[in-house]
Amino acid sequence: KEREKEKEELKQKEEELKQTNPEEVLNKKTKNQQFVQTRPWQPQIDRSIAIGDQRRSALSVEEQKRYVAIVANFHQIDSSTRFAQNRTDLKVYDDRLSSERQLVDSLVRNQLKDVNVSMKELHTEVEHVLQRWSARYMHDKSRFEKMKTIPWRKESEPTPSEGPLKPQLERMLMAAANPKLMLPPSMHDRLHVNYTPHRFDPRNKQSTKIGEDKALLSLCSDTGCSIAMECTTAVHLMTRPGEPRNYTYNIPISVFEQFRAGSAIRHCFLGKPRPQSGISNQTLLHMVAKYRVKSTFTKKEDPHPKQSSSMDTVAPAKSTVEQKEIEERGGFSLLDNLLGSILMPSSSSTLSGPPSEVKPSSTDHSYALFSIPSSTQPDQKVIMRSSPSLRNDAKGGTEYSLGAKVEFAAETGVMKETYEQMLWNSMKAVFKGAVNSATVHMHPFMKDALQISHSRAIPMGNQYNQELFPLMSTRTEHLSRLLGELSVLQPGEYLLQVSPLSDEMIIYREKPTGNELFFRKGPIRLQGSIKAEDYFTGIDDKRVLHWQVMQGRAPLTLWPEGHHILGTYEKREMEGKGNKRKNEPPAKKRRSEMTEEGKKQNNLNNRMRRKFNKHMEREVAKVLEWPRKDLDAPE
Repeated sequence: KEREKEKEELKQKEEELKQTNPEEVLNKKTKNQQFVQTRPWQPQIDRSIAIGDQRRSALSVEEQKRYVAIVANFHQIDSSTRFAQNRTDLKVYDDRLSSERQLVDSLVRNQLKDVNVSMKELHTEVEHVLQRWSARYMHDKSRFEKMKTIPWRKESEPTPSEGPLKPQLERMLMAAANPKLMLPPSMHDRLHVNYTPHRFDPRNKQSTKIGEDKALLSLCSDTGCSIAMECTTAVHLMTRPGEPRNYTYNIPISVFEQFRAGSAIRHCFLGKPRPQSGISNQTLLHMVAKYRVKSTFTKKEDPHPKQSSSMDTVAPAKSTVEQKEIEERGGFSLLDNLLGSILMPSSSSTLSGPPSEVKPSSTDHSYALFSIPSSTQPDQKVIMRSSPSLRNDAKGGTEYSLGAKVEFAAETGVMKETYEQMLWNSMKAVFKGAVNSATVHMHPFMKDALQISHSRAIPMGNQYNQELFPLMSTRTEHLSRLLGELSVLQPGEYLLQVSPLSDEMIIYREKPTGNELFFRKGPIRLQGSIKAEDYFTGIDDKRVLHWQVMQGRAPLTLWPEGHHILGTYEKREMEGKGNKRKNEPPAKKRRSEMTEEGKKQNNLNNRMRRKFNKHMEREVAKVLEWPRKDLDAPE
């Protein structure tokens, strides 16, 4: 009752304001519209899953808010609950929601059947992606013949007894200037993404091929390492083709000899992958998201700054104890932890080891020496050439690897991440020498970022990512074996082909009389719109988007009884039905419901209607009976 009185008082004040100062009313409306435009993205009420369903969640409004508060911790660096009691509470909630989540999952899949993502508005950006790929092998008319095959199993193998294998960064050799990570001024505003065409236009791209990189060749001689490759090549070889990179690609390999101190030293350089066929629109949409994220959240600086005497591989960061003290002081809110946790400095990574002095790079790339371990053969040494990681100077200078993830079910929550995608993100951060990996979750229409989450380069093990480490160990073993195979190749040009449908990699050798001409045309693109249902991997019930925190909605659940948005929806429905009734003509009363006066008036109306109808029938008959000559006579 008090709320109703307050509403009436507000209405009276607004009416008085309209009469006295109409300009102020217009300004107020404009401010409200601007607030709606800057408010973080959230689904329209009518598009919300199960909003019209009469069934209600097993959790109350307060319990769903508590659930969100607990799982929000999984977006922080350590990806774990804050207190031991939280894990117990989470298990109790999950048990109560088991049947409910199966129901909501089926509702989500039914809704996604009608969701298609068009690529028409992204035509220019898609063309830029294809042109950048084509530039890797443009004008290459080499012919090849099949030489040998190498097993490349997709499944993980048993982990060695000494523990899971993973690539180890031994030391940074040369470091390029780190681009800045530009975060939005407020974590509570809408995160629009933009695109800078000239920055990623392939015509403006000037990159030295790895085989022509003199700085890299000099580093190989200094370190005694004979194998070098691009960072993106190593990441591709640590994972198997799958969405959003489910295409066939070829990796160019150059084997050559260099004479040093009177002896020939053989080198093997692996260039960037050349996507060849099976390129889906989902792959291209992911690439568009990647470049939009770079345009929005990064700032490229002068690649050749004034050289200093030394540079740390990783800037000093605050310890975990200091980080906990900040949290206990209330320095970060729940929303800041979710979307703004990327601002938090992290503890130093075990990957980078102690800081060492490295030379500033004379090119746009950074160079690092890695060891790829194996349980069956000696470890392989390789130099990685990569674009520099991102540095957030405002918060301790922590280095990040930035990625993008398209959320096809943005109205429901975060889609489950496959272990292949987890491995991709981890290896990308590792081979760049970054401490953390940041992911921007994108709406499929490419206009809004829904969340920025981050984790360690190699996440800590928990019950939700147990399969990641055996997979990482298997792929590390495979990569080590592959490098051993490549190290014994004779001088020449080769291609390493990887296909999503094969458990083997094929090595081709260049030969003028070969019957394989791979690069006579550009990447082969699959046509057709993107059906969200085809790429739906399920909803992650331990991750939440920004709008779910705002609404206090636990992932993959029905609406709780008494939720304020549910009340808003029901009120709109009632108002809509009321408006329909107003527009409909009044229903005709039955004769039994009429009074005596009403019956007399009804009888009179019926008689008058019958007379009028008979009169019109006679008039029509007269017109039809007129002689033809009368119709043709002049006036």
